[in-house]
Amino acid sequence: MTAALTIFSPLAWVYATHGDTYAVSGFFAALVGYLCWRMLTDDRAAVWPAALALGVASGFRPTDMLFLLPLWLWSVRRRHWTRIVLGPDGRLILTPAPPSGN
Repeated sequence: MTAALTIFSPLAWVYATHGDTYAVSGFFAALVGYLCWRMLTDDRAAVWPAALALGVASGFRPTDMLFLLPLWLWSVRRRHWTRIVLGPDGRLILTPAPPSGN
């Protein structure tokens, strides 16, 4: 009986064909976390890859920026963070994208 109801349930069909981005989000969250850890252990080369991973992660799920940006800023605090965040490259990272006209 349950199988017959599931076969004809539109909600089950929608979620069966819907691709979730949770796995991609988890991967990029782990990557940003790893790169932030490398920044904290005095790896200067990890600043820009972490910023790039943060940008790509927020492209898949915009809420990731809300949760991962404080971690990135906290990790950058030991570097010359004013030059990184307020410099010309930092303005490109922190500039929000224009909304798409759906």
